Amino acid sequence: MTKDEFINKAIEIASGEPVMYAYGFTGQVLSEASILAKAKQYPNWYTGTRINNLRTFIGRKACDCSGLIKWILKEEMFPDFNADSIYSVYCKTVSKPYAGCLAHKNGHIGIFINDHSVVEASSTEGRVIISDISKRNWTEFGEFTYLKEEMSKQECLLQDLKDLIKKYGG
Repeated sequence: MTKDEFINKAIEIASGEPVMYAYGFTGQVLSEASILAKAKQYPNWYTGTRINNLRTFIGRKACDCSGLIKWILKEEMFPDFNADSIYSVYCKTVSKPYAGCLAHKNGHIGIFINDHSVVEASSTEGRVIISDISKRNWTEFGEFTYLKEEMSKQECLLQDLKDLIKKYGG
């Protein structure tokens, strides 16, 4: 996937039919069964109030912040990492972010789309939004190295494997 395709898909998701925030989801449709399955998997997040709130959105798609990225990259076999792992493995911190970079703060990640906006799955807003960057407290921005336009999918996966081996030894 190219950087432009990545950005356009993020904007399309945020601008279309509301996509709800639900921990552990990656673009699936909310159903009674899917809500209860995630509640069993993540009992600390899925309180009775949250479950009842999500039930009012059955039939809509849902994701969390890292799930948004995994959803966009679904065809790419992107690993099941949380926000902090995505940033630490796939981002090189930059001093001036540009479209396609990832915005990060502890436990949360979003997609930088321009000097003023980030697409994010916001738990406080309860949905995927395009947020004003000046009203959020992002702590760092990183070049999303997974999006290597000049490489094939196989070359990207091989390079990612090499990067992980280099980072974690082996």
